[in-house]
Amino acid sequence: NLLDLSAEQVREVGPIDVLMVPVGGIYTINGEKARKVAADLKPRLYILPMHCATKAFDDLLDPKEFLSGYKTFTDLSEKTNLLSVDPKAKFDAPKVVLLGYKAP
Repeated sequence: NLLDLSAEQVREVGPIDVLMVPVGGIYTINGEKARKVAADLKPRLYILPMHCATKAFDDLLDPKEFLSGYKTFTDLSEKTNLLSVDPKAKFDAPKVVLLGYKAP
C-alpha cells in the first residue's frame, strides 16, 4: 500500500521523541492509517494527532477514529495548545495528547 511506510523509510526517519501525525483524512491520512504510522515509527515520548476537525473547523474528520485505537489519551483540546517536553523523560509507552487549536 502506498500509504504504508517501508522498513527503509522507518530506518531513514530514525528514532523520534515526538510524533505529530495528521489524522483528519480527506487531504491527509485518516485515524486508522495514522495509528499504523505511529506504530511503525514508535515515538519515544508523545504522539500528537493534528490536522483534524475542531469546533471551529469541521471540514476534516475528527480525531475520534485515531484516539479510539488507544486505551488512554490526554485531551487538552479545551485547555491548551502547549506541551512541555522533557527530553530526558522515560515512559513505558508514548503518551497520546490531543492539544487545543486556539492560541492560549
